[in-house]
Amino acid sequence: MKLFICYAALCLLPLLSSGQRLSRTAEGMTVIADAYKIRLDQQAGTISYGFSDGSYIKGTAGVIKDMKGNVYNSSSFNSHRISSRQFSDAIGKGQQLSFMHEQPGVPVQLTHTIYVYDKLPYFLISISATSKIKDNLEVNYISPLTVLPAKGASCFVHGENPRLLDVPFDNDNWVKV
Repeated sequence: MKLFICYAALCLLPLLSSGQRLSRTAEGMTVIADAYKIRLDQQAGTISYGFSDGSYIKGTAGVIKDMKGNVYNSSSFNSHRISSRQFSDAIGKGQQLSFMHEQPGVPVQLTHTIYVYDKLPYFLISISATSKIKDNLEVNYISPLTVLPAKGASCFVHGENPRLLDVPFDNDNWVKV
């Protein structure tokens, strides 16, 4: 069984954050920090991000495409589970959120992982794809944060000259995070 992981770092304004608050409801989980708000929608299998300057990315999904041309979208799965735990790594301490997406009969399980750091104005997101069958999983596209307007997702970047940085998946570790 092969496991593929893609990381994305969302760096925000250079301000100190006083930590974050997590709240859990029947619909999902919300993380609120000084610089951002993250909402995991357990019903839709999507994640929304809001930032202190008014920018947002709503209804994002994780997407992978295997070598056979099958596309797996986290919001298309019918079962979504959320868990959280405290963690500590070289960057700092915080909460690790796991958002698992699966469906009976679908040979792949997708898992978003979000690392929310105490007192830091950014977080890290990743997605992993795990084969649920004996065959190896080979992918040629993996995206932990995908905006699909046809599925109701949207984004807005505040400012006079707004910009987004789209960094391609780096499977040879050329870029160090």
